[in-house]
Amino acid sequence: MHLTFQHDPRGESLTLIRRADGAVFTLRSYSCKWRVPHDLSHAVTERELGIADGIFGVIAAGAVFSTMTQIEGKPRYDAKIRSDRILKAAKGVGISEAIAAVIHEAVEKQLPTPYAQVRESWA
Repeated sequence: MHLTFQHDPRGESLTLIRRADGAVFTLRSYSCKWRVPHDLSHAVTERELGIADGIFGVIAAGAVFSTMTQIEGKPRYDAKIRSDRILKAAKGVGISEAIAAVIHEAVEKQLPTPYAQVRESWA
């Protein structure tokens, strides 16, 4: 999967997602007030910690969130059912969300590495 993080015209961030199956999506962010896009903190956290079933892991497997829009490729006939099944089985999404939030806050506020907070989130 290939990810491109960019600013959209509204001042928010937008992630362009190219999956291995040829589908291409945009993923809107929720907030435009941060220097570093929140979704970028997810991608880095998941890759570095090996959280295979985090946000981007489940997207790579076929999950589609409501903030995603498919812009290229043919939608699968069973896309909704497949997405629901993948999300139900994923345990890493919550872990990824918690740890990415801690890392993101530390980066934005230029805080020292928050090892204790990450350990607490991971538990």
